[in-house]
Amino acid sequence: QEDAVGNVFVHGNYSQNSSGNNYHVQKYNSLGVWQWTYTTYSIFLGDIAVDNPGNVYIIGGYCAGKRQKLDPNGVQLWSLSGLCEEWRLAFNYSKTVLAICGYFINPGGNNLAQLDMATGAISNQIAYNEETRSISADCNGDMYSLHLPTSTLRKTNANFTPAGVVPSGLALIYSGTGYAY
Repeated sequence: QEDAVGNVFVHGNYSQNSSGNNYHVQKYNSLGVWQWTYTTYSIFLGDIAVDNPGNVYIIGGYCAGKRQKLDPNGVQLWSLSGLCEEWRLAFNYSKTVLAICGYFINPGGNNLAQLDMATGAISNQIAYNEETRSISADCNGDMYSLHLPTSTLRKTNANFTPAGVVPSGLALIYSGTGYAY
């Protein structure tokens, strides 16, 4: 991910043991010089998103994971327990709305929702019958989500109202347990 001035943020596995994983978020400036590292714990790798000022949003990927926000200097601003399998984050085109998807326990279902960037709260949840594994946004702010096991592509309008199934005409292939499309 990158911010508005070209800083790059990388998220990945640092170490693994029988009880889980330590994941790092690292920031590099636009010249590729390392700036800081933040370590967090989760069972599976979740996702990160970076807004234009350089705030970093982290989700843990599994029930033991946390939803977190870091400022541009890598200082944690908030940390909340996740709703279970929070898999992916995606900003709208202007980076003013942040969407989150996965399997949320409360309420139960395979959901797409809006993440409040100031507080970390979840709102505007849409529950589907299939696991939401991947999301993306277009320049109009509409979200597109891909679902298991049927590889259904769904559209959600910018105001988080379902807009139906998108006929893609593509054969979408899921690469296996623990992986996104």
